[in-house]
Amino acid sequence: MERLKDLVEFNPLCEEASLEGCGIDAVEPLMPLLQRLSRLRTLNLGCNHITRLPLDMSSLQQLQTLDLSSNPIKGVSYVIKGLMSLPQLRHLSVELPFEVEEDEIILALHTLETFNGTDLLTPPDSSP
Repeated sequence: MERLKDLVEFNPLCEEASLEGCGIDAVEPLMPLLQRLSRLRTLNLGCNHITRLPLDMSSLQQLQTLDLSSNPIKGVSYVIKGLMSLPQLRHLSVELPFEVEEDEIILALHTLETFNGTDLLTPPDSSP
């Protein structure tokens, strides 16, 4: 939380924020500070203890890249509404308990260009 407070105070126009490995277990309490970063495009929340996302993250209007990797996300139902509320989200990294849940996210988030490092825009090579 200190790292985020410092960003808001000393660099409120930053486009990237890394809170990787900060022991975060909930995103909801961070939202008032995160929304003050009006130009935030990339947010790394990897390697924490996050199990769910807030239902509404729409105040992060510019967010394009979100890294939730290495968090114990409980399942798609705990993150999908929050992810769908991010209008500019293009790149997402998140591990879910079941592969079918990852497919559900890809189908629900039409703006995604990459998911867990996989390009979703380029058709797979169909040559034999």
